[in-house]
Amino acid sequence: MAIRGIIRRLRFARSAEQDRVRLFQLGSVGKNVRLTGWVNFGSEPFLVHLGSNITIAEGVAFVTHDGGVRVLRDKHPDLHVYAPITVSDDVFIGLGAVILPGVRIGARSVIGAGSVVTRDVPSGTVNAGVPCRVIRSIDEYETACVVKGFTWPVGEYDARWASAVAASVRRLE
Repeated sequence: MAIRGIIRRLRFARSAEQDRVRLFQLGSVGKNVRLTGWVNFGSEPFLVHLGSNITIAEGVAFVTHDGGVRVLRDKHPDLHVYAPITVSDDVFIGLGAVILPGVRIGARSVIGAGSVVTRDVPSGTVNAGVPCRVIRSIDEYETACVVKGFTWPVGEYDARWASAVAASVRRLE
């Protein structure tokens, strides 16, 4: 890994979740964008556009080019294919998801862990799989989460929180 990459990862590790996005030269970034771990914005980060209120989990990869054109280089030696990626407001992208060139992720959407997003994602949906597809509406997801979840003040993660989590899990067994 080049020294610049090592320095970037070190700065990333020491930065707060919402400050990490500043280390990348993205096309545009809204407010309240959280990176909860290392995110790969690829070789063309300037083609990635993020809205506001977005959380991107560890290991997510944004791919803004079609590397497969290398097999066409004998016939088309200078061929390159690029496309931007746009993530709208109020989106969560789960662990290890891959977002491919030209994709637009609609507002109020969830992308499940390990998903490969090959086409546009409609607003107000929960999506998962390889290839990624709509699983349910965000309203259905909300109803299910309210039934099986519990409330706790964000940021207050102490021993009381751990006990509350354990009690919540026992309640569902």
